[in-house]
Amino acid sequence: MLQQSLRFLKIKLDSIEKYRQLKQEYKSKSEELKREFSLENTKTSEYLEKHRQLIESNILIFKALTEEFYEHKRAGIEVRSNENINKNRFEIKAKIDDDKGDGVNDVKIFCFDWTLLLARHNHTMKFIFHDSRLLSEIDSRQQATLFNVAYDKTIANDLQYIISANQNTLDSLKLEMGEEQYNKIVAEQI
Repeated sequence: MLQQSLRFLKIKLDSIEKYRQLKQEYKSKSEELKREFSLENTKTSEYLEKHRQLIESNILIFKALTEEFYEHKRAGIEVRSNENINKNRFEIKAKIDDDKGDGVNDVKIFCFDWTLLLARHNHTMKFIFHDSRLLSEIDSRQQATLFNVAYDKTIANDLQYIISANQNTLDSLKLEMGEEQYNKIVAEQI
């Protein structure tokens, strides 16, 4: 009986030792990860500082595109280091003042995507595609602007723009643009 109690206590002691060891390994690993994240935060901050001019040139492209739609609204792109424990090193937020409406949000998406295409950083893509949902909340005047911007940018930069559009969108676009402009920018480009 005493022998059995001793064996039970040895097993329990062994379990406690394993738990302590595991807890210490966890603490060491946790501290190592914190150091690694701290180092990554430093690298990210250095990267952002080193590439400030590049980021600012992208912001200017975005602002120029948004001014085609909204002359009096402030717009920009915010790029910051995400210093939390995460998988995303950067927080990138495109903004247009008063972007709470779906139409403004869709214009923001259009302008951001075109910024990526026009800036041509780290890619050789020469086209962009949007589906019809992009147009669903944008009013016909801004849809006309969107098609004009896309047409001008594709011609000037030897790019291709592909967008799917519903017939009702095309009909309202034709009324907004007029037949001649609609034919030049939309019908002849299909």
